Amino acid sequence: MADKTAAFLALPDVNLADIKPGDRVVVDAGFTCIGAWRECTVEVDDRGEKFIPCTAGRHYLDGQEDFDNPDKPLVGLRRAA
Repeated sequence: MADKTAAFLALPDVNLADIKPGDRVVVDAGFTCIGAWRECTVEVDDRGEKFIPCTAGRHYLDGQEDFDNPDKPLVGLRRAA
């Protein structure tokens, strides 16, 4: 697991404002609705909200923002290589 964590942390950070539909992201081991280290494609719903598919249907990416500092990268996500 340490190797997977190191590989994850070596990937570029991603911010909500910079990500668009079709971009690929990798999730860390903290998601209960998505398998650890899985690569996912960002999608957008009919309201323009960004999400990645998960076992519950849709995991909305705005929930991964640091609300105290929205300029920080999304929590638990990195841009896929």
